[in-house]
Amino acid sequence: MEGLSQLLDREFNRLLFTDCTYVNREQDLGDEGLRLAKSTYHPIELITKYRATPLSPR
Repeated sequence: MEGLSQLLDREFNRLLFTDCTYVNREQDLGDEGLRLAKSTYHPIELITKYRATPLSPR
């Protein structure tokens, strides 16, 4: 059924996270399809992800 997963997601969040204003949908792992699917939720903000790695000893 079209839209069923969105309905379940919305109701899950509405019923279990009553004190939350925002829901963090986590990262899209660089997968274009997942990124597109998540963009249909009309995110308020997209945050650039960075990775820090220690320098190798010389």
